[in-house]
Amino acid sequence: MRACILTTSFPAYEGHFQSPFIAELAKAMSKVADVTVICPRYKISRNSQENFGNVKVKRFTYFPKKFQTLTEGGGMAANMEKNILAYVQLPFFLLSMFFKLIREMKNYDVIFAQWALAGMVAVFAKFFFRKTVILTTRGADVNMSLKNPVFRKILVEVMRRCDHITSNNEDLIKKVNELGIKHTTVIRNGVDTDRFKPRNKTELRKKLGLPLDKKIITYIGWLIERKGVNYLIDAAPKITKEYPNIHFLLIGEGTMRQEIEKQIENLKIKEFFQLVGAKSPAEVPDWLCAADILVLPSLAEGFPNVVLEAMASGVSVIATNISGTPELLKDGVNGYLVEPKNSEQISVAVNKILEKPATAEKLGLNGRQMLFDKGLTWDKSAGNYIELSKSLKNHHKLPH
Repeated sequence: MRACILTTSFPAYEGHFQSPFIAELAKAMSKVADVTVICPRYKISRNSQENFGNVKVKRFTYFPKKFQTLTEGGGMAANMEKNILAYVQLPFFLLSMFFKLIREMKNYDVIFAQWALAGMVAVFAKFFFRKTVILTTRGADVNMSLKNPVFRKILVEVMRRCDHITSNNEDLIKKVNELGIKHTTVIRNGVDTDRFKPRNKTELRKKLGLPLDKKIITYIGWLIERKGVNYLIDAAPKITKEYPNIHFLLIGEGTMRQEIEKQIENLKIKEFFQLVGAKSPAEVPDWLCAADILVLPSLAEGFPNVVLEAMASGVSVIATNISGTPELLKDGVNGYLVEPKNSEQISVAVNKILEKPATAEKLGLNGRQMLFDKGLTWDKSAGNYIELSKSLKNHHKLPH
């Protein structure tokens, strides 16, 4: 099978931190199929064409590189919410992706479009080439489209014309079904339990220069509004009052970094915080496993991979009760769920874990075991995509 992954977000180069889960999926698919990724070229991309192992990566340029804002930083959805220039660049992006796909489309049997904008481009390309198009929505695209009646209508028309819609969580599939789209399937993300696993925290902290005698509370992700990092920071004064031996570690970059630094300074809690910037996928397992607690205070998510990775690492998790996260976390069993925008609940959950070391150990063990029980691996995820595409081809499924 010759498969194309058409995506609006992908690592700028091998080992980069932009959407590494798409790269993991592509590599897993490449074990059973001939896989090519078509994606944008970033300012820091090194090549227009390259290989990630057996995966061929072909990039397109959509705007003079030094002026690009649409795909840089925290991703398209975040940029479109913050920057009017991103909207100006959107038509150029879509046209560039379309012409790149048209030139390549005869080489593929199936197009796996990641996010709705890639799905729209793939649907238009189907007018010229009769190929199977499977659209995977991961949350931000649907949630953003539902806020705008025009975008909502476009989303529905795109999904109707795709051969199948997948998502990584049940909650998002339910939203898609409510739009009248019924040709849907849940295919969950995976995690590499060999890379992410419990290890000696003292050794890791020595390696990374982290404090050995403090409890470390970590956030990993983009520093953008929908990640809700400011609510974790708001919770910090109450946490440090109860447990002054705390070190907050923020890993990531984004448009809110200066705002976050100012918030920390205004709350007079700078001594408790360390912002280390973004880390490559190769570095993340060490930084994550060195932590005692991962907090993900997001306002919107799909099926958050950082939660999967923390669970695989045996790290206690606190995350917001949104979208696919409750499908991973069972409150009090393998983590704690808190409501979005609720700093009080974050501080209470942190205190629950810190006051009883046995609780943290139990949550970590239960979390890792759940991954094995559900078989959440990238090979299984890739296999499900390939089997779905074969099923559609065998049934000669036509566009909707």
